[in-house]
Amino acid sequence: MNLNPGKTALALLGPLLLLAFGLLLASGAPPSAPFGGFKAPSGLAPLAPYLAAAPGALLAWWFGHGRAMFMLALLALAHATIGAFVAGAPGADVNGQVIYAALSLLVPVNIAVFALIPERAAFSVHGLTRAVSILIQIAVVSAVAGAGPAAHKIAADLLHFRLFDPAFDAWTYITQPGLLAYGLAALALLARLLATRSHIDGGALGALAASALALHMVGKGPAPAVFFTVAAMLLTLAVIQDAYRMAFIDELTGLPGRRALTAAMKNLGGSYSIAMVDVDFFKKFNDAHGHDAGDQVLQMVAAKLAAAPGGGRAFRYGGEEFSVLFAGKTMDQAWEPLETLRKNIAAGRFALRDKDRPKDKPANPNRPRRIEKAGVTISIGVAEKGACAAAPEEILRAADKALYRAKNNGRNRVCQ
Repeated sequence: MNLNPGKTALALLGPLLLLAFGLLLASGAPPSAPFGGFKAPSGLAPLAPYLAAAPGALLAWWFGHGRAMFMLALLALAHATIGAFVAGAPGADVNGQVIYAALSLLVPVNIAVFALIPERAAFSVHGLTRAVSILIQIAVVSAVAGAGPAAHKIAADLLHFRLFDPAFDAWTYITQPGLLAYGLAALALLARLLATRSHIDGGALGALAASALALHMVGKGPAPAVFFTVAAMLLTLAVIQDAYRMAFIDELTGLPGRRALTAAMKNLGGSYSIAMVDVDFFKKFNDAHGHDAGDQVLQMVAAKLAAAPGGGRAFRYGGEEFSVLFAGKTMDQAWEPLETLRKNIAAGRFALRDKDRPKDKPANPNRPRRIEKAGVTISIGVAEKGACAAAPEEILRAADKALYRAKNNGRNRVCQ
Protein backbone atom coordinates (compact mmCIF):
# COMPACT_ATOMS: atom_id res chain seq x y z
CA MET A 1 0.00 0.00 0.00
CA ASN A 2 1.50 3.32 -1.13
CA LEU A 3 0.58 5.69 1.68
CA ASN A 4 1.09 9.43 1.45
CA PRO A 5 -0.65 11.26 4.31
CA GLY A 6 -0.45 14.63 2.57
CA LYS A 7 -2.11 13.49 -0.64
CA THR A 8 -4.68 11.41 1.22
CA ALA A 9 -5.61 14.41 3.38
CA LEU A 10 -5.88 16.55 0.24
CA ALA A 11 -8.23 14.02 -1.37
CA LEU A 12 -10.40 14.11 1.77
CA LEU A 13 -10.35 17.90 2.25
CA GLY A 14 -12.96 18.72 -0.40
CA PRO A 15 -15.47 16.10 0.77
CA LEU A 16 -15.10 17.18 4.39
CA LEU A 17 -15.62 20.85 3.56
CA LEU A 18 -18.71 20.18 1.46
CA LEU A 19 -20.17 17.87 4.07
CA ALA A 20 -19.63 20.54 6.72
CA PHE A 21 -21.33 23.09 4.46
CA GLY A 22 -24.25 20.71 3.94
CA LEU A 23 -24.63 20.27 7.69
CA LEU A 24 -24.61 24.04 8.10
CA LEU A 25 -27.37 24.44 5.54
CA ALA A 26 -29.50 21.57 6.80
CA SER A 27 -29.15 21.97 10.55
CA GLY A 28 -32.36 23.16 12.06
CA ALA A 29 -33.59 24.68 8.79
CA PRO A 30 -37.42 24.90 8.78
CA PRO A 31 -39.27 24.17 5.55
CA SER A 32 -39.96 27.89 5.08
CA ALA A 33 -36.21 28.57 4.98
CA PRO A 34 -34.72 25.57 3.17
CA PHE A 35 -31.20 26.91 3.15
CA GLY A 36 -31.00 28.31 6.68
CA GLY A 37 -30.02 31.96 6.38
CA PHE A 38 -30.10 31.80 2.57
CA LYS A 39 -33.29 32.60 0.70
CA ALA A 40 -33.84 30.31 -2.26
CA PRO A 41 -36.70 29.84 -4.71
CA SER A 42 -39.27 27.44 -3.31
CA GLY A 43 -38.77 24.90 -6.09
CA LEU A 44 -34.97 24.94 -6.07
CA ALA A 45 -34.21 22.45 -3.29
CA PRO A 46 -35.90 19.41 -4.94
CA LEU A 47 -34.20 20.22 -8.25
CA ALA A 48 -30.74 20.90 -6.84
CA PRO A 49 -29.53 17.25 -6.80
CA TYR A 50 -30.40 16.89 -10.49
CA LEU A 51 -28.74 20.22 -11.35
CA ALA A 52 -25.57 18.99 -9.62
CA ALA A 53 -25.67 15.42 -10.96
CA ALA A 54 -26.44 16.15 -14.63
CA PRO A 55 -23.27 18.13 -15.49
CA GLY A 56 -21.22 15.74 -13.37
CA ALA A 57 -22.56 12.75 -15.29
CA LEU A 58 -21.83 14.49 -18.59
CA LEU A 59 -18.26 15.24 -17.53
CA ALA A 60 -17.81 11.70 -16.24
CA TRP A 61 -18.97 10.30 -19.58
CA TRP A 62 -16.71 12.69 -21.51
CA PHE A 63 -13.60 11.76 -19.51
CA GLY A 64 -14.36 8.04 -19.39
CA HIS A 65 -15.25 7.82 -15.68
CA GLY A 66 -18.01 5.25 -15.88
CA ARG A 67 -17.86 4.56 -12.14
CA ALA A 68 -18.63 8.19 -11.26
CA MET A 69 -21.35 8.42 -13.90
CA PHE A 70 -23.25 5.47 -12.46
CA MET A 71 -22.81 6.70 -8.89
CA LEU A 72 -24.29 10.05 -9.93
CA ALA A 73 -27.20 8.29 -11.62
CA LEU A 74 -27.75 6.25 -8.47
CA LEU A 75 -27.86 9.39 -6.29
CA ALA A 76 -30.37 11.06 -8.62
CA LEU A 77 -32.57 7.93 -8.55
CA ALA A 78 -32.39 7.75 -4.75
CA HIS A 79 -33.41 11.40 -4.45
CA ALA A 80 -36.29 10.91 -6.91
CA THR A 81 -37.47 7.84 -5.00
CA ILE A 82 -37.43 9.67 -1.67
CA GLY A 83 -39.38 12.58 -3.17
CA ALA A 84 -41.96 10.34 -4.82
CA PHE A 85 -42.56 7.67 -2.18
CA VAL A 86 -41.19 8.73 1.21
CA ALA A 87 -42.49 12.23 1.80
CA GLY A 88 -42.74 11.98 5.58
CA ALA A 89 -41.11 9.99 8.34
CA PRO A 90 -40.33 6.41 7.24
CA GLY A 91 -42.30 3.64 8.89
CA ALA A 92 -45.78 5.09 8.66
CA ASP A 93 -46.75 3.10 5.56
CA VAL A 94 -45.47 0.49 3.13
CA ASN A 95 -43.29 3.04 1.35
CA GLY A 96 -41.38 3.78 4.53
CA GLN A 97 -41.25 0.16 5.61
CA VAL A 98 -40.11 -1.31 2.29
CA ILE A 99 -38.91 1.35 -0.16
CA TYR A 100 -36.98 3.44 2.37
CA ALA A 101 -35.48 0.34 4.00
CA ALA A 102 -34.45 -0.95 0.57
CA LEU A 103 -32.81 2.39 -0.25
CA SER A 104 -30.86 2.42 3.01
CA LEU A 105 -29.37 -0.94 2.05
CA LEU A 106 -29.00 -0.64 -1.73
CA VAL A 107 -27.52 2.87 -1.90
CA PRO A 108 -24.33 2.06 0.09
CA VAL A 109 -23.95 -1.35 -1.54
CA ASN A 110 -24.17 0.12 -5.05
CA ILE A 111 -21.84 3.04 -4.29
CA ALA A 112 -19.27 0.60 -2.91
CA VAL A 113 -19.60 -1.75 -5.88
CA PHE A 114 -19.35 1.05 -8.46
CA ALA A 115 -16.36 2.56 -6.64
CA LEU A 116 -14.45 -0.70 -6.28
CA ILE A 117 -14.95 -2.28 -9.70
CA PRO A 118 -12.45 -1.48 -12.49
CA GLU A 119 -12.96 1.71 -14.46
CA ARG A 120 -14.80 1.15 -17.74
CA ALA A 121 -16.48 3.41 -20.26
CA ALA A 122 -20.15 4.05 -19.50
CA PHE A 123 -21.33 3.13 -22.99
CA SER A 124 -19.83 -0.33 -23.28
CA VAL A 125 -20.78 -3.90 -22.46
CA HIS A 126 -19.60 -3.32 -18.89
CA GLY A 127 -21.63 -0.13 -18.68
CA LEU A 128 -24.72 -1.91 -20.02
CA THR A 129 -24.30 -4.60 -17.36
CA ARG A 130 -24.20 -1.97 -14.62
CA ALA A 131 -27.25 -0.18 -16.00
CA VAL A 132 -29.17 -3.46 -16.17
CA SER A 133 -28.23 -4.24 -12.56
CA ILE A 134 -29.76 -0.92 -11.43
CA LEU A 135 -32.90 -1.54 -13.48
CA ILE A 136 -33.30 -5.02 -11.97
CA GLN A 137 -33.08 -3.57 -8.46
CA ILE A 138 -35.69 -0.93 -9.33
CA ALA A 139 -37.99 -3.61 -10.78
CA VAL A 140 -37.67 -5.87 -7.72
CA VAL A 141 -38.35 -3.08 -5.22
CA SER A 142 -41.26 -1.81 -7.31
CA ALA A 143 -42.76 -5.29 -7.59
CA VAL A 144 -42.55 -5.86 -3.84
CA ALA A 145 -43.99 -2.42 -3.05
CA GLY A 146 -46.87 -3.08 -5.42
CA ALA A 147 -47.63 -6.55 -4.07
CA GLY A 148 -50.07 -7.42 -1.32
CA PRO A 149 -49.78 -7.11 2.46
CA ALA A 150 -48.21 -10.54 2.82
CA ALA A 151 -45.32 -9.62 0.52
CA HIS A 152 -44.95 -6.29 2.31
CA LYS A 153 -44.62 -7.99 5.67
CA ILE A 154 -42.03 -10.48 4.42
CA ALA A 155 -39.96 -7.73 2.78
CA ALA A 156 -40.25 -5.44 5.80
CA ASP A 157 -39.16 -8.23 8.16
CA LEU A 158 -36.13 -9.00 6.00
CA LEU A 159 -35.10 -5.38 5.50
CA HIS A 160 -35.54 -4.53 9.19
CA PHE A 161 -33.74 -7.63 10.45
CA ARG A 162 -31.85 -6.84 13.65
CA LEU A 163 -28.51 -8.38 14.49
CA PHE A 164 -28.04 -6.09 17.49
CA ASP A 165 -30.11 -4.51 20.23
CA PRO A 166 -32.73 -1.97 19.02
CA ALA A 167 -30.67 0.77 20.69
CA PHE A 168 -28.10 0.29 17.93
CA ASP A 169 -30.36 2.04 15.40
CA ALA A 170 -32.77 3.90 17.69
CA TRP A 171 -31.23 7.26 16.74
CA THR A 172 -31.92 6.98 13.00
CA TYR A 173 -34.48 5.77 10.47
CA ILE A 174 -31.76 3.81 8.64
CA THR A 175 -32.18 0.13 9.35
CA GLN A 176 -29.56 -2.06 10.99
CA PRO A 177 -28.75 -3.80 7.67
CA GLY A 178 -28.41 -0.34 6.15
CA LEU A 179 -26.10 0.88 8.92
CA LEU A 180 -23.95 -2.22 8.55
CA ALA A 181 -23.84 -1.75 4.77
CA TYR A 182 -22.78 1.89 5.19
CA GLY A 183 -20.13 0.96 7.74
CA LEU A 184 -18.60 -1.81 5.62
CA ALA A 185 -18.76 0.33 2.48
CA ALA A 186 -17.01 3.22 4.27
CA LEU A 187 -14.20 0.93 5.48
CA ALA A 188 -13.73 -0.52 1.99
CA LEU A 189 -13.67 2.89 0.30
CA LEU A 190 -11.33 4.36 2.93
CA ALA A 191 -8.91 1.46 2.42
CA ARG A 192 -9.04 2.02 -1.33
CA LEU A 193 -8.48 5.76 -0.92
CA LEU A 194 -5.44 5.16 1.28
CA ALA A 195 -4.03 2.89 -1.43
CA THR A 196 -4.86 5.00 -4.50
CA ARG A 197 -5.12 8.60 -3.24
CA SER A 198 -7.52 9.05 -6.15
CA HIS A 199 -9.88 12.02 -6.29
CA ILE A 200 -12.63 9.73 -7.61
CA ASP A 201 -12.24 7.44 -4.60
CA GLY A 202 -12.26 10.44 -2.26
CA GLY A 203 -15.41 11.72 -3.96
CA ALA A 204 -17.05 8.29 -3.67
CA LEU A 205 -16.31 8.16 0.06
CA GLY A 206 -17.70 11.67 0.54
CA ALA A 207 -20.79 10.84 -1.54
CA LEU A 208 -21.33 7.75 0.60
CA ALA A 209 -21.30 9.85 3.78
CA ALA A 210 -23.56 12.53 2.24
CA SER A 211 -26.09 9.94 1.08
CA ALA A 212 -26.21 8.48 4.60
CA LEU A 213 -26.99 11.95 5.97
CA ALA A 214 -29.64 12.43 3.28
CA LEU A 215 -31.41 9.21 4.26
CA HIS A 216 -31.00 9.95 7.95
CA MET A 217 -32.73 13.33 7.56
CA VAL A 218 -35.73 12.15 5.57
CA GLY A 219 -38.82 13.97 6.80
CA LYS A 220 -36.83 17.07 7.83
CA GLY A 221 -37.80 19.49 5.09
CA PRO A 222 -35.21 20.00 2.33
CA ALA A 223 -32.35 18.42 4.29
CA PRO A 224 -32.27 15.20 2.18
CA ALA A 225 -32.14 17.28 -1.02
CA VAL A 226 -29.26 19.32 0.43
CA PHE A 227 -27.20 16.23 1.13
CA PHE A 228 -27.99 14.50 -2.16
CA THR A 229 -26.82 17.74 -3.81
CA VAL A 230 -23.63 17.67 -1.74
CA ALA A 231 -23.06 14.04 -2.73
CA ALA A 232 -23.45 14.88 -6.44
CA MET A 233 -21.18 17.91 -6.11
CA LEU A 234 -18.49 15.81 -4.44
CA LEU A 235 -18.44 13.35 -7.32
CA THR A 236 -18.57 16.13 -9.93
CA LEU A 237 -15.62 17.93 -8.33
CA ALA A 238 -13.74 14.63 -8.14
CA VAL A 239 -14.24 14.10 -11.89
CA ILE A 240 -12.94 17.64 -12.59
CA GLN A 241 -9.92 17.14 -10.33
CA ASP A 242 -9.10 13.80 -11.93
CA ALA A 243 -9.47 15.27 -15.41
CA TYR A 244 -6.99 17.98 -14.43
CA ARG A 245 -4.61 15.32 -13.12
CA MET A 246 -4.79 13.33 -16.36
CA ALA A 247 -4.22 16.45 -18.46
CA PHE A 248 -1.52 18.19 -16.46
CA ILE A 249 0.18 15.69 -14.10
CA ASP A 250 2.71 13.10 -15.24
CA GLU A 251 1.60 9.72 -13.93
CA LEU A 252 5.05 8.18 -13.39
CA THR A 253 6.77 11.03 -11.57
CA GLY A 254 3.85 12.98 -10.12
CA LEU A 255 5.29 16.21 -11.53
CA PRO A 256 3.29 18.63 -13.68
CA GLY A 257 3.71 17.70 -17.33
CA ARG A 258 4.59 19.60 -20.47
CA ARG A 259 1.08 20.97 -20.90
CA ALA A 260 1.26 22.44 -17.39
CA LEU A 261 4.61 24.04 -18.28
CA THR A 262 3.06 25.63 -21.36
CA ALA A 263 0.23 27.03 -19.24
CA ALA A 264 2.66 28.31 -16.59
CA MET A 265 4.82 30.07 -19.19
CA LYS A 266 1.81 32.03 -20.44
CA ASN A 267 1.48 33.66 -17.02
CA LEU A 268 5.12 34.70 -16.67
CA GLY A 269 5.99 38.34 -16.26
CA GLY A 270 9.13 40.26 -15.37
CA SER A 271 12.37 38.35 -15.05
CA TYR A 272 12.52 34.57 -14.88
CA SER A 273 14.85 31.67 -15.65
CA ILE A 274 14.17 28.28 -17.20
CA ALA A 275 16.40 25.24 -16.80
CA MET A 276 16.33 22.14 -18.97
CA VAL A 277 17.48 18.96 -17.22
CA ASP A 278 18.47 15.67 -18.86
CA VAL A 279 19.47 12.37 -17.23
CA ASP A 280 22.90 11.41 -18.58
CA PHE A 281 23.23 8.15 -20.54
CA PHE A 282 19.66 7.21 -19.65
CA LYS A 283 19.24 4.89 -22.66
CA LYS A 284 22.37 2.94 -21.69
CA PHE A 285 21.11 2.70 -18.10
CA ASN A 286 17.77 1.36 -19.35
CA ASP A 287 19.44 -1.19 -21.61
CA ALA A 288 21.76 -2.37 -18.82
CA HIS A 289 19.32 -2.50 -15.90
CA GLY A 290 15.83 -2.65 -17.40
CA HIS A 291 12.92 -0.26 -17.69
CA ASP A 292 11.81 -0.77 -14.08
CA ALA A 293 15.15 0.54 -12.86
CA GLY A 294 14.91 3.34 -15.41
CA ASP A 295 11.51 4.33 -14.02
CA GLN A 296 13.01 4.41 -10.53
CA VAL A 297 15.73 6.75 -11.77
CA LEU A 298 13.15 9.12 -13.25
CA GLN A 299 11.14 9.04 -10.04
CA MET A 300 14.23 9.78 -7.95
CA VAL A 301 15.28 12.68 -10.18
CA ALA A 302 11.73 14.03 -10.14
CA ALA A 303 11.61 13.88 -6.33
CA LYS A 304 14.93 15.76 -6.11
CA LEU A 305 13.70 18.36 -8.58
CA ALA A 306 10.42 18.84 -6.72
CA ALA A 307 12.34 19.47 -3.48
CA ALA A 308 15.12 21.54 -5.05
CA PRO A 309 16.08 24.76 -3.24
CA GLY A 310 15.66 28.18 -4.76
CA GLY A 311 11.90 28.18 -5.34
CA GLY A 312 12.04 26.50 -8.77
CA ARG A 313 8.94 24.66 -10.04
CA ALA A 314 9.74 21.34 -11.69
CA PHE A 315 7.98 19.81 -14.71
CA ARG A 316 8.47 16.60 -16.65
CA TYR A 317 9.15 17.75 -20.19
CA GLY A 318 9.20 14.31 -21.78
CA GLY A 319 11.22 11.10 -21.68
CA GLU A 320 14.23 11.68 -19.45
CA GLU A 321 14.02 15.47 -19.78
CA PHE A 322 12.70 17.83 -17.12
CA SER A 323 12.26 21.58 -16.83
CA VAL A 324 12.61 23.85 -13.81
CA LEU A 325 10.96 27.26 -13.89
CA PHE A 326 12.32 30.02 -11.64
CA ALA A 327 9.72 32.78 -11.75
CA GLY A 328 11.08 36.19 -10.74
CA LYS A 329 14.69 34.95 -10.55
CA THR A 330 17.69 35.72 -12.69
CA MET A 331 20.03 33.07 -13.99
CA ASP A 332 22.60 34.01 -11.34
CA GLN A 333 20.00 33.45 -8.61
CA ALA A 334 19.01 30.08 -10.08
CA TRP A 335 22.57 28.89 -10.67
CA GLU A 336 23.47 27.85 -7.11
CA PRO A 337 20.25 25.86 -6.52
CA LEU A 338 20.82 24.05 -9.82
CA GLU A 339 24.40 23.23 -8.89
CA THR A 340 23.24 21.93 -5.51
CA LEU A 341 20.65 19.78 -7.27
CA ARG A 342 23.24 18.39 -9.69
CA LYS A 343 25.65 17.50 -6.87
CA ASN A 344 22.95 15.83 -4.76
CA ILE A 345 21.89 13.58 -7.63
CA ALA A 346 25.48 12.71 -8.56
CA ALA A 347 26.21 11.72 -4.94
CA GLY A 348 23.27 9.31 -4.79
CA ARG A 349 23.47 5.57 -5.40
CA PHE A 350 20.86 2.93 -6.34
CA ALA A 351 20.65 -0.56 -4.89
CA LEU A 352 19.61 -2.50 -7.98
CA ARG A 353 17.65 -5.73 -7.85
CA ASP A 354 19.76 -8.85 -8.16
CA LYS A 355 19.10 -10.13 -11.70
CA ASP A 356 19.03 -13.79 -10.60
CA ARG A 357 16.82 -13.09 -7.59
CA PRO A 358 13.73 -15.37 -7.75
CA LYS A 359 10.31 -13.75 -8.02
CA ASP A 360 9.00 -15.85 -5.10
CA LYS A 361 10.41 -15.53 -1.61
CA PRO A 362 13.26 -18.07 -1.27
CA ALA A 363 13.10 -20.85 1.30
CA ASN A 364 16.36 -19.57 2.78
CA PRO A 365 16.02 -15.82 3.26
CA ASN A 366 19.64 -15.63 4.45
CA ARG A 367 20.95 -16.68 1.05
CA PRO A 368 23.67 -14.17 0.11
CA ARG A 369 22.58 -11.88 -2.71
CA ARG A 370 24.65 -9.78 -5.01
CA ILE A 371 23.74 -6.11 -4.55
CA GLU A 372 24.75 -3.88 -7.43
CA LYS A 373 25.13 -0.18 -6.83
CA ALA A 374 24.57 2.33 -9.60
CA GLY A 375 24.58 6.09 -9.81
CA VAL A 376 23.24 8.66 -12.24
CA THR A 377 24.13 12.21 -13.15
CA ILE A 378 22.26 15.01 -14.86
CA SER A 379 23.16 17.77 -17.27
CA ILE A 380 21.50 21.16 -16.99
CA GLY A 381 21.12 24.08 -19.37
CA VAL A 382 19.70 27.37 -18.10
CA ALA A 383 18.61 30.62 -19.74
CA GLU A 384 16.91 33.77 -18.51
CA LYS A 385 14.60 36.43 -19.84
CA GLY A 386 16.33 39.28 -18.11
CA ALA A 387 15.63 42.66 -19.65
CA CYS A 388 14.97 41.35 -23.15
CA ALA A 389 11.43 40.92 -24.46
CA ALA A 390 11.92 37.37 -25.71
CA ALA A 391 8.91 35.05 -25.54
CA PRO A 392 9.02 32.18 -22.99
CA GLU A 393 9.28 29.68 -25.85
CA GLU A 394 12.48 31.38 -27.00
CA ILE A 395 13.93 31.24 -23.48
CA LEU A 396 13.03 27.55 -23.36
CA ARG A 397 14.84 26.95 -26.65
CA ALA A 398 17.86 28.86 -25.34
CA ALA A 399 17.90 26.64 -22.24
CA ASP A 400 17.68 23.57 -24.48
CA LYS A 401 20.71 24.77 -26.46
CA ALA A 402 22.57 25.33 -23.20
CA LEU A 403 21.68 21.76 -22.20
CA TYR A 404 23.31 20.43 -25.36
CA ARG A 405 26.42 22.45 -24.55
CA ALA A 406 26.50 20.83 -21.11
CA LYS A 407 26.25 17.38 -22.69
CA ASN A 408 28.85 18.12 -25.33
CA ASN A 409 31.24 19.44 -22.70
CA GLY A 410 31.27 16.19 -20.74
CA ARG A 411 27.86 16.03 -18.99
CA ASN A 412 27.20 16.29 -15.25
CA ARG A 413 27.41 20.08 -15.32
CA VAL A 414 25.39 23.26 -15.60
CA CYS A 415 25.78 25.49 -18.67
CA GLN A 416 24.21 28.70 -19.88
